[in-house]
Amino acid sequence: MKGIISTIVVASLLLLMACSTITTTTTTTTTASETGQETPASEFAKAAIRAQDKAAESSLRNAVAASKVFFTDGATYTGLNSSVAEIEPSLTWAGNEPATVGTISIDLADHGVFVLSTRSESGHLFCVGNDESSGDTFGTVDGYGATSAADCTGGPWLP
Repeated sequence: MKGIISTIVVASLLLLMACSTITTTTTTTTTASETGQETPASEFAKAAIRAQDKAAESSLRNAVAASKVFFTDGATYTGLNSSVAEIEPSLTWAGNEPATVGTISIDLADHGVFVLSTRSESGHLFCVGNDESSGDTFGTVDGYGATSAADCTGGPWLP
């Protein structure tokens, strides 16, 4: 029995000595930012943000269409707040409130002018201003408190 144990101990010591002399190789990793390439995760995140922004823009386009239907019926946007939900019930509407996700804020509705805004799930803001005499303006600000369609600024997002 002593011989077997001695053999095991000697074999273990030899194995430990062999492991300590094994050379290791060093690998160098390069991050995506160092190579200028995007990682799949960052590409996915960017795609998700674009989809969230497009959903908010689509809701605003539908809100514009509903608002113009309202105008066609009465030649004014006055009263839009109280009636537009009947024209486009698939949207959630609010009167002159700060832009929130999933809600179209009617920031201004008076005679031939309106300003609508919303916030996408990504946090980006979008607005549409319309003046019947000059047309639509598309911007990237909250239209809360707008006094004219020109208050919808910040660069265009194209419908």
